[in-house]
Amino acid sequence: AAAKSALTVAELRRFLAAHATSGAAADAVRATVTWRAAHPELDDVPQLLPLLTDCVASVARGVYHLRPRAPQLEALSAGVTAEELVAHAIAGFEALRRELVERELDGDADDGIVLLLDLRDVDGGLRQLLTPHWLTSLRLLREVVEVGEAHYPGLLRALLVYAPRVGAAEGIDAFLPSVWSALRPLLSEASRTLATVVEEEHE
Repeated sequence: AAAKSALTVAELRRFLAAHATSGAAADAVRATVTWRAAHPELDDVPQLLPLLTDCVASVARGVYHLRPRAPQLEALSAGVTAEELVAHAIAGFEALRRELVERELDGDADDGIVLLLDLRDVDGGLRQLLTPHWLTSLRLLREVVEVGEAHYPGLLRALLVYAPRVGAAEGIDAFLPSVWSALRPLLSEASRTLATVVEEEHE
């Protein structure tokens, strides 16, 4: 269990790269070690979350295509508390971290993971899930991002979010770009640079 939680040399390098000074990086490492010690459940995170197993595909080593469908979104929104949603997101961070650590142990380059988040099937479901509690939803999204920035620096090399305007012809705007517009000012410059939202229609 200790080996799963221990930060690797490559992870320490990513902390250094993510901070302006070595002192700031050292403070961040200490904070992460303390945070991980307070979350022993991280040692039991599966390789892929059971809820999303059927919609995750490994396109190439270190590149994942995540395309959730309506049933997964319905399952996620059925009586799930805010704390559980954040826990799901942290479990996702940890699963990706395990993948990156395994790649590094195999001698692969320390360049992070590419995640293709394909939301073409769930835009309407996300609208229904997030809109009734908009401010709470933004707070949760920000909390998830802050956990990623603070404790998983450099985990993702790129995040491509595909949220096509499939209803544009009927005057219906895609919902994800609206979420991104509201969330983007809350992110660090590093996170804003990392993510790209694609809205073009796709057959």
